[in-house]
Amino acid sequence: MDRPHTFTVLLLPITFSLLSGQGPDTLWTRAYGGDSVDLAYSVQQTTDGGYIAVGYTRSFGLGGSDIWLLKLYANGDTAWTRLIGGIYDDEGRDVEQTSDGGYIITGFIDTMADWGKLCLIKTDANGITTWIKQYRTPDGPAEGYAVEQTTDGGYIVTGKAGHTAPSGSDYIWLLKTDANGDTIWCREWGYPEWSSWGADVQETRDGGYILTGTIVLPSTYYYNDISLIKTNSSGGAGWTRTYGDSAVNDYGYSVEESPFGGHIAVGQRSGNGYILRTDANGDSLWARIYGGSEYRSVSITADSGYIITGCRNYNLYLIRMDESGDTLWVKEYGGVNTDGGYSVEQTTDDGYIIGGFTYSYGAGSSDVYLVKTEPEPGIVEMLGNSLKQIYGSTIISGPLRLPEGKECRVFDVSGREMRPDRVRPGIYFIEVEGKITQKVVKIQ
Repeated sequence: MDRPHTFTVLLLPITFSLLSGQGPDTLWTRAYGGDSVDLAYSVQQTTDGGYIAVGYTRSFGLGGSDIWLLKLYANGDTAWTRLIGGIYDDEGRDVEQTSDGGYIITGFIDTMADWGKLCLIKTDANGITTWIKQYRTPDGPAEGYAVEQTTDGGYIVTGKAGHTAPSGSDYIWLLKTDANGDTIWCREWGYPEWSSWGADVQETRDGGYILTGTIVLPSTYYYNDISLIKTNSSGGAGWTRTYGDSAVNDYGYSVEESPFGGHIAVGQRSGNGYILRTDANGDSLWARIYGGSEYRSVSITADSGYIITGCRNYNLYLIRMDESGDTLWVKEYGGVNTDGGYSVEQTTDDGYIIGGFTYSYGAGSSDVYLVKTEPEPGIVEMLGNSLKQIYGSTIISGPLRLPEGKECRVFDVSGREMRPDRVRPGIYFIEVEGKITQKVVKIQ
């Protein structure tokens, strides 16, 4: 007979003790491409349970590189692909499913007539192009590296804006458009004679934006620093911060707003993987550096932790952390040659989808590489069928029932043991069998 302990809780599965170090197994992997260079910069799960990925291909198309959009079924099989571009080099850097079920893509298109241009491409649900818009500065090229649909139905894009004078400078560029891709405003950050660029942007809960990238400060001469910029809804800078070593090159690649306020950013510092957690003002709360790594993408997980991908030891690298920056597990995927990840997010089954490149598998040279993992092992899975299988954040109303024979103890954040029927709203930890710990937020 089950033994009830009454809670109304938000369960936040965290893998401690027995679960520590046990990342999810691979559900499937796929390599897509031909005999030349192909890769994916961005992948996202779609509302039908499949996936959309974008990058570029040199194996197919009209010449040079072409933007390559791939729609996949849930098992990784190809539903359709689309090529966008001309005879010169064109690349897709980011893709997102839009509220109408179609897709928005950013990257760049090189016409050779008037420099390369940052592009926004809107497609329908079948990948058929609805419109293409191109943007550049009056005297230089531009490239798009990240795009997100905003709450007003328009788009926010970051990348780099070039200027021929002085000395071919590149600036971090932030571009806001309406739903048709028409420019509302744009902003630049950088310094003459140096190269800077924006790598990722996200709309924040206050209606503004957080972006990360790489900037060269005059005080560091030609060395790069990681940049975080917080703006209001009109692109006005609330604050800017730089992080790095003045004598080495550092790069910012990905940023997310934390559910607890502040931000999490990843990149590369002094040739090592770098993870930075800041408060709402951009001041560092903690940082982690991992040797021989490069981190390209971070996403918030359902338990408010982090999933990060990149490259380490010439393999695609996946690292799972809790909100405090403690490592829960790491995984490496790949073969005898170089493989890496550019994009990661948690899927609805609480596994992960990773996109990048592989030189180890496929048709030759580099191919698009997608890895889908199984759901992450969690405490509820360990407790058996008396509780439904829960991965990620789940609201449970009413009694929390544990299988007969399982010993359960409840502790507050100070480590004081509590009676299960006497806890007030707050954060607690449930210990099962003295081995497995579950973080619980009691909401009423």
